[in-house]
Parts: sequence; C-alpha cells; structure tokens
Amino acid sequence: MFNYQKLFFSIGCMWLLLVSDGMAEGNTSQQEGYMDELHKSFSEKVLEWSDMVDVTLSEWLGGEENSTEPGRAKSEEEKLLKERTSTDAFFQSDKYLGETDDTYLRVRFDTQFQNREENEFNVRVSAHLPLSRSKKRFNLFVEDVNKDNAKNVLEDTDEKNAAPRLGINYFAPEAYGVRSKYSIGLVGIHPYVRARYNILFETGEWIIEPVQSFEYSTKYQFEEETDLYFDTQPNDVSLFRLQLYRKTETRTDGMDYAFIFSYFYTGSRETGWRVSQTFWGNTQYSYSVDDGTEPPVMSEPYGGISDYRTELSWRRNVWRKWFFYELMPSVNFHRRHDYRPNYAFRFYLDFYFGTYRW
Repeated sequence: MFNYQKLFFSIGCMWLLLVSDGMAEGNTSQQEGYMDELHKSFSEKVLEWSDMVDVTLSEWLGGEENSTEPGRAKSEEEKLLKERTSTDAFFQSDKYLGETDDTYLRVRFDTQFQNREENEFNVRVSAHLPLSRSKKRFNLFVEDVNKDNAKNVLEDTDEKNAAPRLGINYFAPEAYGVRSKYSIGLVGIHPYVRARYNILFETGEWIIEPVQSFEYSTKYQFEEETDLYFDTQPNDVSLFRLQLYRKTETRTDGMDYAFIFSYFYTGSRETGWRVSQTFWGNTQYSYSVDDGTEPPVMSEPYGGISDYRTELSWRRNVWRKWFFYELMPSVNFHRRHDYRPNYAFRFYLDFYFGTYRW
C-alpha cells in the first residue's frame, strides 16, 4: 500500500531544505551555533574512538610508527583523473565506497516510493576507521547497518543482506600499476574474505579502469564480479561514463550483466546532478510469480535484458559541508511487471562525521 504519510513527510522535508537553502544565502554567520558544536563534538568522538582502538591494537601487535608513504604519482594537468575522483566522492558511488580509505561515519536516511513495488524507509550507518599506528594500510569498516539488519548482528541468517558487515580492510602497496584491497570480516556470524583489484589505463581523452573482485563466505559460498569503466570529460565540469558489469555467484543461476550510461555534471562544489540509463539482464533469469502460493512458483528461466531503468539524481550540499540531500526520480520497465512502467522517487539525507573527502 502507498504510504501517503511518508510521502507528505518527504515532500515537507524537501520543501524545507530548498527554502532554507535559498534563505541561507547571505546568512552564513547566523547558522553557526548549536548544530556546528554538536557536529564538531561528535566528529571529534569518532576520531577519538578510532584513535583509541588504533593505539590499543598497536600495543597488542607491537605496531609500527606512523609514516607517510609515497603514493602513485599524479599529474596536475590530468583534469580527467581529478574529475572522476571528485565526482565519485561527491555522489558516494559504489565505486568510491569500494576503494576509498577515507575516515568517516555516514548516517543516511533513505526513503523510496514506487507504484509497483513496496515503499521503503530506512536509516543506514556506515563507517571506515583507520588503523595507522597498529598497522599501516588497515582500517575497520561497518557497512550499511540499518533498522532491519541491526538486530541480526552475530546471528545466523539465511539471507546475505539480512545482517550488517563488520571487518578489516587492508590496502596493499601498488604493484605493477595494480591496486588491491583485501577484506576479512563477518556477515552475521559467518566469516567471509574478499579481494578487489583495479588498474588504470589512460588513452588520450579516455580513462579505462577494469575492477575485479572475489568473495568467499562460509555460509553464502563464492561470488565474483567484474566492472569495466570507460570515462571521458566532455567539458571541465562534467564526466561521461560507460560501465560494463558482470557477476556470478554460487546461489544464483546464470550470469548477471549490465550496461550503464551515466552523465555527471558538477557545476559547483555544492551541487551536482546525474542522469543514467541502465540495461540489466541475466543469462538464466527467473523471478517469483505472485500467485499467492507458498513457497512461490518461479518463472521459467529467461536469457536477456530483464530491466530497463532511467534515473535522474540531484545532489546538494546545504548549510554545512557535512550535510547533503539527494533527490532521485526514476522509471524502470521490469519483466516481472510485464515491462509496465514502475515510477519511483528516492530521497536521501546524508550526515558525515569525522574526516572525509568530497
């Protein structure tokens, strides 16, 4: 059922944000006060807790002195490389979250309304905390804790997304141009390990980046995925990206694949928008048929494109550098709905604590 109360609440929040954003021009000095002090205090606590864990592990492990290692040499003239990095950080893309070693705690309020799917409202918490003293290139992570899966911490769950992920990342030194990250952690009570590799190729006006990852869990077994990014810069404040995606896993028949065309525009440091077109498919796709039976009947396997999605995203940093909102209208045509349009509207509120890059 469509929840009109949540819809009106979201519209009200958006109206207040837009009106307040306009009124905020020229009134910056009046905004300083309680919220700034509260955010500063909590950010300091995040860093303090991170430092406390780091020092404790350093004492246990006899850790090394903190030092700064030379990173990969980057030309200041390479505008494309800078643009793709800042764009991914601003929009908090899956690519950025998968490769960043930034220190942050993010609280996200996520509201979604759809005319053919269930509406959603959730609060998600993610964090990356560095361990520079105990061991260089390590950090602790917590991924997408929300009201549905928080109760399943250290619980035995059948669904992979029914429990949050907790663990440690290790960013290995770059070798032969290949960057790698290794993760070990828990999904509920089940251990898993993950490896991610990527390399950059700069060819004229394009940057090509293949990314390969592997994951094995004692409960959910094996999965691997490949992303291939083709990025170019039509002008100084925009980025065009073609992403080719494929994935296989033990519990899913066939191979998932997708083609995603995206155009990003960041005219200022505070505002950006993105439009994307996605074609999603599987070589042996099947879905639950809603006929009221238990367990539900599965459709016949289908090979081909099963979902077409067009999406527009407007992301804005308002009031403070640590507060963002994002509006995301979309329409998709899915095979399980006989390719009838599913109109959706998603609304994010993001709060950041600690230190972070955008």
